[in-house]
Amino acid sequence: MKMIIPFLFVITCMLSVGYGLPVDFSRLSIVGDYHFNYDFLYDNSTMAYDFSGNSNKCILKEMNEGLDNGSSGRISSGKYGKAIEYDGSNDYLDCGNDASLDTSVSGYNYYNQTNVGIILDETQHSGTTSPHTASVVRPNATGKYDGHTYWIYVGEQGNGNIDLWYAENLTNASDWTTYGSNPIISGNEARWATVLYENNEFWMVHTLEYASGGYSVMKNSSDGITFNVYDNVTNDFTDVQGRGYFNPFLLKGHDDVFHLMFQYDDGSVEQTHIRSSSTIQGLVGASTTTIGQTTEGIYSKAPSMFYRDNLYWLLTEGDHDSNWNTYAYYNTEPNTSSFLESVDSSILTDNTACPFPYIEGDILYDFVCYEEGGSTWKLALHTSDLTESLTEYTDSTNDLTVEAWIKTSMGGSGGIISKDSGNGLDKTWLLYKASGSDSIVFYVTNSTESWSAQIEGTTTVHDGNWHYIVGVYQSPNTLKLYIDGTEEGSLVGTVPPKIRKNEESLVIGKWMTSEFDGIIDEAGVWNRAFSDAEVLERYNERLCIETNPSVNCSYTTIQYGSELYLDNVTYTAQTIHYKNITIIR
Repeated sequence: MKMIIPFLFVITCMLSVGYGLPVDFSRLSIVGDYHFNYDFLYDNSTMAYDFSGNSNKCILKEMNEGLDNGSSGRISSGKYGKAIEYDGSNDYLDCGNDASLDTSVSGYNYYNQTNVGIILDETQHSGTTSPHTASVVRPNATGKYDGHTYWIYVGEQGNGNIDLWYAENLTNASDWTTYGSNPIISGNEARWATVLYENNEFWMVHTLEYASGGYSVMKNSSDGITFNVYDNVTNDFTDVQGRGYFNPFLLKGHDDVFHLMFQYDDGSVEQTHIRSSSTIQGLVGASTTTIGQTTEGIYSKAPSMFYRDNLYWLLTEGDHDSNWNTYAYYNTEPNTSSFLESVDSSILTDNTACPFPYIEGDILYDFVCYEEGGSTWKLALHTSDLTESLTEYTDSTNDLTVEAWIKTSMGGSGGIISKDSGNGLDKTWLLYKASGSDSIVFYVTNSTESWSAQIEGTTTVHDGNWHYIVGVYQSPNTLKLYIDGTEEGSLVGTVPPKIRKNEESLVIGKWMTSEFDGIIDEAGVWNRAFSDAEVLERYNERLCIETNPSVNCSYTTIQYGSELYLDNVTYTAQTIHYKNITIIR
């Protein structure tokens, strides 16, 4: 018998011997709350109710019009009232993908982009391969340099040429004209040029000997056509293509400080490096800072950067799922290892990458390379209105707690509760039973799947007994796993700084093809991180009610409409204590 008590009853506080203040399990912080009691299955027993107030109801999948049908999943005695039993044969609950279930959406979203289209293709380039990068400058003397407004330095996808183009309108390809004696730089496997126009002088940094390793050289020019070597920016390279220092990008940032970024690859790790100096020339000997590497959550290929509205935006590319994508990160400082991922990190997809940003007024011009058909690159343009499209998210949390009671004798693996497709960029978090250790694993990853972390427990859980399992993620760097109220493991500092939202459903009882065989009860998803004390209290609540429902027990209460529901416990006393809260009937 369950007890429903009108919420208008008098509630007073009293001190109980041996108990401190109650832990606050506020209903505001739970986003999915599933008790699986039969009375709260409805719509012909095809859905399970969510008590969180967010209406994240679960649809019963592969359970044939309900649960009471033999081996296909059924109502069972739970740890606390009723529960759902899974047979390990594709029966599961799909609880939808409502925004209330999202985690880590705080922060900044990248500027909305408009795809202008293809600017140059392989037929318009002087070299033997396709156009790949475009660096724009605007000489500030009217009528000087043949009167052209924009000078665009275009590098080949392959190894060899850098061309010069002129334009009066950046967004209209028909306004682009080529310098007559292109290429202006050829040979020695030159590529990836970036140019700044400063104090009536053109400064260029580009890669040399790319196919043989890659290093970067700085050049200058008084006319923007004939460039002379000023110095080598880097000298470290190996005899393997794409290893060493290459793909440089030159930027004039906030407070007239110059920055030089480049990709570094030693064959085992990819990193983004940066140098800063008050002069362009000073970048040659400036100290180098590592601001990100792929194994720590930031794709580190082909970095570029721009400054706007007190933020530095770092753009990098990554070859994810056999496609090139571009990712955005931000920070208030450029030379830091603490760049944060944009809320919508992947800003360019489908083999679109290598962005070269250029800002004029309130318009951001992102010149990007687009690979068509897997081999041919074209130069495309995306624009953004910088006055309208930057969005700051401040109304959500980075923290997560996932909990459930399970009972199983299965020897293999099985997904328990997750919001994770297991494929590509839809990965986010997962709580499951492992097959090797027969314990529990809690796994999280960032949106690019370039940085993940997991903890595997030590307690064997396939013993046919009830176990309380909890995974806790606390931004920016902590991951914990608990079994039966005890911490089984923790990671600090090697955890992604946030886990992103995705479009996948919350699923209970399955992960991809890994199906759970056993009973799951009292599943919950919270948008905050439980403390050690809270995990222990949640565990002891169940033990207390199960074995000794006395006035000193701590009970879980659920606020539902105008009633207070005390979960599946029969009471005869006129006064019921919730720690030091007394409810008078």
